[in-house]
Amino acid sequence: LDIVFPTGKMSTETDHAHLSPRFSGEVQSAEGRRALNATLQSVGNVVERRGYCCFIRENVLYTIDVFDPCELRLEYNGDQETVLALLFRSTDTSVNFHYHDPPASFFALLDRLHGILQPRRLCVTYSLAVVAKALLERRLLRNPWDLIYPLTLLGRETVNDLNSAANMPHKVVPLANGDVLVQVCEGINPVLSASYSDLEAIVNRRSFTAYVDGTDSVDLAVAAGGGVWPTPVRSDGSTETNVGLVASQDEDWRRQGLFQMEVADRLQQEGEEIRGFQVPVVSGSTAIVIPLVLVRHSEPDVCVYTQSEPWSAARSDAFGRWLKDLRRLSDSHVTVVSRHVWPHDVANVKGVSFVHYPESS
Repeated sequence: LDIVFPTGKMSTETDHAHLSPRFSGEVQSAEGRRALNATLQSVGNVVERRGYCCFIRENVLYTIDVFDPCELRLEYNGDQETVLALLFRSTDTSVNFHYHDPPASFFALLDRLHGILQPRRLCVTYSLAVVAKALLERRLLRNPWDLIYPLTLLGRETVNDLNSAANMPHKVVPLANGDVLVQVCEGINPVLSASYSDLEAIVNRRSFTAYVDGTDSVDLAVAAGGGVWPTPVRSDGSTETNVGLVASQDEDWRRQGLFQMEVADRLQQEGEEIRGFQVPVVSGSTAIVIPLVLVRHSEPDVCVYTQSEPWSAARSDAFGRWLKDLRRLSDSHVTVVSRHVWPHDVANVKGVSFVHYPESS
């Protein structure tokens, strides 16, 4: 279970008209502005449309929802996990939590929820727009709840390191179990503080600021059970070459590159013709890399998915997402060439053949 706490406004620049059609009429009149405000994804509108009950404590309006990545068409490693969302805003129009700290009862509520639900992650942010946009653009590949946010749950072992940080966070709130809530700056705001960099170094986690629109950040971090594979498509439509993989400082990528070369050599010995290595394919919002492409003169070329590493759950999920994206673009036959024996759930995928190239003794 993950918990995420966005403040009042949740809208993004992404088109989600299938969920909440935005008013597109005139907005010069008071009536037009009221019609527009009624379609914004605010806490009040969400409550009214979904019929959820709210409660108010110390001038803060709360409502509990469930964050559904499938409903929002977002895909990431771990998107099957339950995510509880607590939406909140101040009932005092003079108080904006972007610039003011929530009251003490807010932190007490988080402590109680943490004790009852025992979530793996807990974070508070002013908006999910940055994260949602990065997921849709495939710049963010890891579980987004692993990032550092304006307010983030950290383990008790980080307290001493936090005290020695060059840029101390604004607030550290201890919870009943000894873990801490770390608030980077005053308020739950979008300020890009140097404290984020310090926290990244202390806990070895990236912050959401790495994915702010306009950056060229692509998530190449090692996910649970293995590094990102196939390599992501860069913003210019390119990807890492096979030579770059073999020379990479990332051991996982280096092994993938070497295995890719071995697979190509063995396939050529069997009479296959290689069309290309590390072939990026981009169409609309879908962007994938095909590790190897085999020539077929009278039918579509064959897409080869190579995998040098043992099939963990994360790697199986990554292959499933890759295949799903590929099928949006092409009905070409897919061959999986693996160093290790594949799990049952991967082997039963329709329209895919498997080849096992174990390591030579």
